[in-house]
Amino acid sequence: MIKKIYIFLTLLSFIPAISQTVIKMEKVNGVYKIPCEVNGIKMKFVLDTGASDVTISGTEASFLIKQGLISKEDVIGKKNYRLADGSINEGTKIRINNIKIGDINIKDVTVAVIENPNAPLLLGQSLMSRLGSFEIEGNILRIYPKSEKKIYEFLGIDLTKTIEDFGLSNANLFESKPLTGVPFESLKIPRDHELKDLNFDKQSLIFDENGKIFMIGLVEKFDEYDENSKKKLSREFYDKLRKRLILNFGQPDNDKSKISDWNTKNFEININVQENYDVGLFYIPKILIDEKRIGTLSTEKISEKERELATLRKEVAEQIDTWIDSGYGYNIKTRVISEKSDLKIELLFITEEDEDFNFIKFADYFAFDVLNYILPSSENLKVLKIFLNINFEIKFINNGIQKLSFNRYLKKSDLEKITHPLYQDKVISILRK
Repeated sequence: MIKKIYIFLTLLSFIPAISQTVIKMEKVNGVYKIPCEVNGIKMKFVLDTGASDVTISGTEASFLIKQGLISKEDVIGKKNYRLADGSINEGTKIRINNIKIGDINIKDVTVAVIENPNAPLLLGQSLMSRLGSFEIEGNILRIYPKSEKKIYEFLGIDLTKTIEDFGLSNANLFESKPLTGVPFESLKIPRDHELKDLNFDKQSLIFDENGKIFMIGLVEKFDEYDENSKKKLSREFYDKLRKRLILNFGQPDNDKSKISDWNTKNFEININVQENYDVGLFYIPKILIDEKRIGTLSTEKISEKERELATLRKEVAEQIDTWIDSGYGYNIKTRVISEKSDLKIELLFITEEDEDFNFIKFADYFAFDVLNYILPSSENLKVLKIFLNINFEIKFINNGIQKLSFNRYLKKSDLEKITHPLYQDKVISILRK
């Protein structure tokens, strides 16, 4: 036993040496400089923790331009900078694709080009803060990587909090749909977070029926623009957001022209351009999601035998039935059953609404809402594959007399067309066929 403990402690003692990056700095004119590569070009920088940005002089910038390593598209804007001697110089902010220090690559770095040929090359806080912790011993720079991101936090929000921790009553949730969005402002959550410069129009926490955080949603809208401008601006915003998330979370697991997903065991992030050109970011703390939710039935049993799938279909039907009952109020009666390989959803809506009530719109929304409940993440597309067909029968009774009846139907071929996240217009167009 003693031998095992000794071996463990011996191995443990080597962990810092393995995980750190060691850089041998060069002493030039009494100043230590760090060898780096800027877009593949070797340069030597002075580490200056008092400087806010990375800076280079116009000489280095001109060389990078001549090599085709930076272009007009990389120019961000102008800014005045105070040098170490106290003088103020105008600088141009540019974007560098990659700066390499040792074996560490830092992507998408903002650099100031100082219009002074004698301006030193400085590594400031904008880059060093992204490296993790570091220490200097003589001419040796040791960089220790950042610890794993907090899995119980996003945008500075403690994901373990409930709606009551934010000062709102949990009772409000019982009178609304099971997933309720509340704006940051109502929860007194500051917008001063790591994505603040993107200035999303809508920023909300989405709570489940128990008051727990189910999702964080950020949406940028372009309603005031014409169709062509919306298309252009939404594309630009999406690309910028995608690059920012890649810096923090690496390459997405699913990456398409209008949708990107980062899917880990602890969280899922989805960004997308919607059909109305809104750009959305949705963060789901999977590690905290109640395992009894429909989503977590999802993948474990999908590949099992037919008789086991019958049990799974029944479980899905029962959960949907309970969800509709708790979320749609006293005037809604439902019956959700699994018949053979089909999912059948019957809804009876008892209403006293007048002729202005839009029955068709309600039927469409209800069918979409059920599908949206089944698919809280891309993993749950597998839940749809256990059914051959999904059939909605929606009836309205007014003053005791059946007034209207609608059917919404999804065949197996229709289910194959559905992707996550759901686009309401697209889904409804499939449902109405």
